[in-house]
Amino acid sequence: MSPERTRAVVELLLTVAAVSLVLVLAKPILSLLPVTEFLWLQLLTAVMVLSLLVVATHRGTPVWPRLHLRHWLWIAGMGLLNFGVVRFCWLASLELLPATLHAYLINLTSVTTMLLSGWLLRERPSSTQWLGAAVVLASVTLFFGKPPATDQWLGLALLAAGVLALAGTNILTRKVMQTLDGSVSVEVISLLALTAGSLPVWLGAPLLGSDWRWPSAWEWSVILVNGAVAVALGLWVFNRALRHLHAYEASLLATSGVVFTALFAGWLLGEHLSARQWAAVGMMGLGLMMTQRRRLTIAASGT
Repeated sequence: MSPERTRAVVELLLTVAAVSLVLVLAKPILSLLPVTEFLWLQLLTAVMVLSLLVVATHRGTPVWPRLHLRHWLWIAGMGLLNFGVVRFCWLASLELLPATLHAYLINLTSVTTMLLSGWLLRERPSSTQWLGAAVVLASVTLFFGKPPATDQWLGLALLAAGVLALAGTNILTRKVMQTLDGSVSVEVISLLALTAGSLPVWLGAPLLGSDWRWPSAWEWSVILVNGAVAVALGLWVFNRALRHLHAYEASLLATSGVVFTALFAGWLLGEHLSARQWAAVGMMGLGLMMTQRRRLTIAASGT
């Protein structure tokens, strides 16, 4: 393995571990603060951090791209789905579900994207990919063992909506990247999408939450690190990794988040997986490996 590939793998794994940690830290905070307030501050932090990263690495080159209207609309759609719908659904569901279950089910995004691309983009999955999807779905049955508890259904519905919205984001991202063909860096596209998705949250969320309050010092620290690490740095490192790794390699490394989440949740939240559930995690990893072998590059969504 070349030094560049080794560095990309190490950077991505460290970032996935950091993202898992800050999301575990966020779970108790979400029971104290409204989700809309957390999301508002998280996205504000993410835009500021990602803007600094883009400006610092694009010195001497134009950052503001010249795009056709349809490209702006596609990027706006990516942002609304990923940073409006997806982030709200995932934060709201994280409040209602165990952190490890939450991280485990997020990995269904890969299979959902494959199915959605077959319907919308007329891409035909191979027989290996179909078998991989079946293995992933079977692993979910193994993980639960029995029907979910009644108090988990709302969280599961919100998480499913987030997974579907992120799969739609991936489809739009693929369309944009294919059309622009490298004329605009993925970092700039990510920043534009993040800003477009944040604007309606910044404008609308305060109108929906009358119980907002000034966060404590610890709550501020968790919110800020979530925006900087879970959103901005996660996007940045994933896009950098795709310069040296295949898309399926980066995606498979990203699925290690469920392992890191399980370790951190066991330490900080007292959540522990049974042997059956660990087997389901391994089974899902195998299935995702089968579905990813012939996937196209999906860069700006960060999944």
